[in-house]
Amino acid sequence: MIWNAFWIVIAAVIGSFTTWVVLRSAQANQKRDYAGLRHHAKVHTFRLSTVLIAWAVLIIAFVFYPKYIAQSLRVFSHAVEDVADVLPDQIGSYVEIGLRELGGLFWFQITALVIVVRVILSCIAAVWRIGRRNP
Repeated sequence: MIWNAFWIVIAAVIGSFTTWVVLRSAQANQKRDYAGLRHHAKVHTFRLSTVLIAWAVLIIAFVFYPKYIAQSLRVFSHAVEDVADVLPDQIGSYVEIGLRELGGLFWFQITALVIVVRVILSCIAAVWRIGRRNP
């Protein structure tokens, strides 16, 4: 069980490094002004749209594919159990109660889905910028 968590962490590190490299290469020669209203409008529009897309995907999955939501809840539940088992007894119990019984697992699903949507859209935008820069 510890190895599963280890491989998840390794995959997250590799994925984040790959995303960083792609985004860094897309922004290599660009001088940008991040103080303008236009930039803030773009950033917050991107954030709001990714949250709306994630909620739409979650609602569609709930209506048409509820078994996938049930399976992901089981995966998150087992992950919480694995983390709680690694922690000392008293702290592990508090973490397990806080995450499982107080509704934390549902919010983990939403957060994970928002992050996945943002990474996908960011990678598409980075590739788009590279393609526009080098015709």
